[in-house]
Amino acid sequence: MVYNARTQRGILGFLLVITVASITMKNFLDGLLYFQILLTVFILLSIFIQFKFKVDDGYLTYQILFLAMPIYKKVVYPNHF
Repeated sequence: MVYNARTQRGILGFLLVITVASITMKNFLDGLLYFQILLTVFILLSIFIQFKFKVDDGYLTYQILFLAMPIYKKVVYPNHF
């Protein structure tokens, strides 16, 4: 059986709107501007992360995907405990 999950896009969208709105304000420091741009890129990338958890007879598989490309995969067998 395969279980699929996605990041919470509502919360990330809200954080993205707040971050972009704060960038458009004119009263900011230069160092803070770079941090806000970096945070915006991180939030945009986080929106496209998916998680898969597969339960089979002899093992469990956990996988993290970015735009359907696997980033991380872990297979656990019963004798690993």
